[in-house]
Amino acid sequence: MSEKDVKRDFPRVTKLLFTGMSSFDEQGEGAAHSLGRTLNISEGGMLLEVAKNMPFQLKVNLRLGFQEDIIEMEGNVVHLRKTDAGDIEIGIEFINPTKDQLEIISQAMVTSLGQGFA
Repeated sequence: MSEKDVKRDFPRVTKLLFTGMSSFDEQGEGAAHSLGRTLNISEGGMLLEVAKNMPFQLKVNLRLGFQEDIIEMEGNVVHLRKTDAGDIEIGIEFINPTKDQLEIISQAMVTSLGQGFA
């Protein structure tokens, strides 16, 4: 199935954000901290490029930097892929984002579309 054939719940835009991430083990204890950068983002989740692999279905806390706003969100790792170049891409689905968080993400998406980042 090609990328064009995939039906998305939310529209995605290419948006570069530096993202801090904390992951937790099965007991809820902090397991690791890392940094990544977004490849795309939507109101439902994001695709993030990271330096090291993460376990599938791992719960993560995210710190996303949007110009003047830094928002903290929770998510689950729902997709893992190693690219031909050796980069690691992880798909993260947001867990219960607030209305304010969604507003910041939506505004960033609109700004990106206006700048030709679709």
